[in-house]
Amino acid sequence: GFSVGAIFESKLLVVDEFCRSIEKNGFASSFQIHRQFVMNLRQKSHQPTVLDGPAFHQETALAEMNDNSRKMALRDASIFRLQLAFIFKDADCMASMLEILSDYPFEDQVISRFFIRACFMGLAAFSIAEKNSVIGNQCLSYFRRMMKLGSVNAPPAYFFIMALKKPSKKSFSAAVESCVEASMPHLEAMARERFAIFLQTQNETELSNSHITHAYFLYRDWGADGKALALTKEYPFLEKAARTKARSITSSRTDTAKNTTASTPTSALDASVKINGIIRKREKAVTADTVPPLVSATTPSSSKKKKSKKDKKRKHDDSEPSSSKKKHKKEKKKDKKDKKNKSEEQSGVAVPSKDVVAASSTQEELSIPSQSEIKHIARAIRPETSLHTFSFTASTSMSDKSELKASPFQVKTILGSVALLPSSLPNVPKTIKSLLHSLLLMYDANMGGVLLSLEDGIKLLPLQPRTIGGRANNSSINNKSGLIGGRVVDDLPYVHYRFQFRGLLFCPNVGMKLKGQVIECTPTFITLTTNHILSTKISTEKLNQQGFFYNGVTLEWTRERVDTAMKENTGDEEDVLGPSTSIYLDDTVEFIVERIHECGGYISLDGTNPTV
Repeated sequence: GFSVGAIFESKLLVVDEFCRSIEKNGFASSFQIHRQFVMNLRQKSHQPTVLDGPAFHQETALAEMNDNSRKMALRDASIFRLQLAFIFKDADCMASMLEILSDYPFEDQVISRFFIRACFMGLAAFSIAEKNSVIGNQCLSYFRRMMKLGSVNAPPAYFFIMALKKPSKKSFSAAVESCVEASMPHLEAMARERFAIFLQTQNETELSNSHITHAYFLYRDWGADGKALALTKEYPFLEKAARTKARSITSSRTDTAKNTTASTPTSALDASVKINGIIRKREKAVTADTVPPLVSATTPSSSKKKKSKKDKKRKHDDSEPSSSKKKHKKEKKKDKKDKKNKSEEQSGVAVPSKDVVAASSTQEELSIPSQSEIKHIARAIRPETSLHTFSFTASTSMSDKSELKASPFQVKTILGSVALLPSSLPNVPKTIKSLLHSLLLMYDANMGGVLLSLEDGIKLLPLQPRTIGGRANNSSINNKSGLIGGRVVDDLPYVHYRFQFRGLLFCPNVGMKLKGQVIECTPTFITLTTNHILSTKISTEKLNQQGFFYNGVTLEWTRERVDTAMKENTGDEEDVLGPSTSIYLDDTVEFIVERIHECGGYISLDGTNPTV
């Protein structure tokens, strides 16, 4: 159910490169297959069920593998091709993939892989013309068993397979509701699409179109733009479709179908408030029953003793005159207060006043900190082991200034100063290097760019002489001697070092021409990524200025190109239009940096003048 967008694809690419770097080509092929599966879902393709693209070419890759690796790769490729065949409703491909996967053992040690395989084998078994009841029932029994064991992922697959086995409004409604409860938008989209096809056979066109519309937007949310585009060609009314209500993380997905209901954010909020109130009442009732009172009840014998003492005191007081009685009481109270204050001063313990005690006693409940607050407190009280201060000055090592304007990548010599705790003294360069690693892929204004890598090791620099009244004081440290070390400033518990290193930085400037790959294409803007380092947005206004307009049918930005050579040959004053150009996912677009935004070490760009 995760979005199969550019972020997910870039993570697969990172893992793929890591597997190849440690020479685990068998594992790398699994991630290549997964990435090609994502690309087939996102892009327009005439054969979306064939794994033949830049990430993975099945015939070429399998031919280069040994027998064991080929068997594993064929199994993984067949699982993903079976998913694509079910999504794009390719019955012939589903039948061939079922035949291939039936040769492998049904059970699998990798639970996640086996879950996907069993789910789509069961769905495909009841979707083809000649239903394979043996495989379908085998998958049903597996998910039934997992439901009894308490698996939260099993109900959507079980009810969806059952709906395809015995199609009815009740069975499809159960499948849709189980997918909503499990937060699986991809399976929900497929279930709604199959439900709509069933409703068409029952001549319920309005309800069918409602489910198709929901499926269309769920595919878009999942990132399967290629599938969404295929639906618009199959159902033309989707070109003018609009959401009835926007999706949000706090609300359920609304449903316009007649036989399903969904909770609204306000009702969910009211329910949570009611539940919270019930819990609070129960907590108070429990504390009232279990917590003993501050003043315990006295036994009859103790009360008698107290009464006898009071009676004695009364008899003694009656014998004294009333004026002397009052003075005696005041003096006793004063002596008690003085003794109490002296004892508090000696022990250093402050006793709260009556107001404070009253406030604490009237407090209804203790506020227990959350896990995030506990972690924050732990970080605050933890002794500092990282850098205290970190400042840089950078100088570019390139001699040709024209290269700086052309390329955003620069190698710079960077001077820095850092304050470390004494625990870092055994290996200061190693500590500084580990701290610099935390700044990789982060923007620093003093460096003038995003630090990508460290070229050389860390070199400690000689100490600078202290300045007194603006003049250098060489009496304590002679800088000419080249003494390398740290300095302790006043009574601060840090040792200050100066160091130098060479680093590769990505330094974009306003007006610089860059290229990026399209990762998001919407009616209001396009998003590009440059070398997977930073994000660039180009607004509708900038696209319109270059002659691009958004095509709601193909979900891309298109522009009619003017053929200047044809215009000169014909001598026409009007523009002669040549072949059109378009901007779509994974296309490379050149742009000019218009504005740079920086926040918390991360930068993003605003682009203008996009060209393909």
